[in-house]
Amino acid sequence: ERIYLKGQFVVNFSDANRAVLRPRGKLTDSVLHFGAAPTRIIVEFPSGYTPPQPGSTVNRDEARPLEITEVRKQEDGQLNVFAREIMQ
Repeated sequence: ERIYLKGQFVVNFSDANRAVLRPRGKLTDSVLHFGAAPTRIIVEFPSGYTPPQPGSTVNRDEARPLEITEVRKQEDGQLNVFAREIMQ
């Protein structure tokens, strides 16, 4: 079963084909049930695609969601959500 991520996110870091995002606002947190744990979304982009720049805002909705590939919780409570950009 595929699970998709929608919402508004702020880019903390990006490199050649990855970006690290944080949920922006409490609405995304409550919808995704992340709770009080800090959440990091690590997005992999296809080769040749330029990831968004740090500090920019990324919006994803039903028309263009991110596909979640894995979720890991670290010992310190940090929740890492791994996702990929879906190219149409």
